Amino acid sequence: MFAHQEVLIATADPGTRRGLASILSQWGLEPFCTSTVYEAKTFLARQSVPMVFCQDHLADGSFRDLLGAAKLVKSKARVVVTSRTEDMNGYLEAIRLHAFDVIPCPCRPADVHRVVSHALRDGGEKPAHEIKVFYDRWKASVFRFCCLFLGYRDLAGECTCEAFLNYLREKLVLQTSALPARLMGFALAAVKRRSVLAPGTPSQSLAQKVRCIPSDERAVFIMRSVLGLDDSSVALATALPVERMRGLWLRSLLNLRAMLPRGFLEGEAPAC
Repeated sequence: MFAHQEVLIATADPGTRRGLASILSQWGLEPFCTSTVYEAKTFLARQSVPMVFCQDHLADGSFRDLLGAAKLVKSKARVVVTSRTEDMNGYLEAIRLHAFDVIPCPCRPADVHRVVSHALRDGGEKPAHEIKVFYDRWKASVFRFCCLFLGYRDLAGECTCEAFLNYLREKLVLQTSALPARLMGFALAAVKRRSVLAPGTPSQSLAQKVRCIPSDERAVFIMRSVLGLDDSSVALATALPVERMRGLWLRSLLNLRAMLPRGFLEGEAPAC
């Protein structure tokens, strides 16, 4: 699929090494594995490769130490960071330092395939400044949706991070004029996976009341009435036909009118 190009893997984790090597080999790529920054730099000094998968932290350094070496090779290898911890601050820092992408471990075939396709076919790094502006523009809206849907701020934070990372990994348009429906679709998928309440600190009672209605109505209500998305955007985010979405929205209004504070449905919703 990718014309037998060689790819460097730098990780001290045997499971990640085996998994990545297996996935890459299935697509015609030839993985070369190292376990330290020193070994990886030595390899890059004598061999030009288009891609490097590097564990975020190794015994003698980190992916930061490989970024400069990767840029010096003739092919200007793109560095993909693998990490067992996912957070937006870490992601933004890696992109700012000119890593090509960050993917979670254990590495899933779909994630690896997507990043390899982008790196070897599309090329180009993500603009760190534009990503930061995009994240700052929409993080409060996405968090508010997740918080109202789940009723717990800690889980809402996890879902917000997951939604942004999934959106950014798809290399979608970083629009700031309107809340992207696809971003809200990722947020909805994240909260549905965590819809069973776990121990934690609940947000104020409003979110608990919103949780009393069915999940589809809840998602439509928050997107339409709280975040102000238009019908077509809500339908796209929820993967529902427009008429079905409108019906759920009206039903949610009827169900919530008696439970929510006076004026909530007509005016500005309280913060989560």
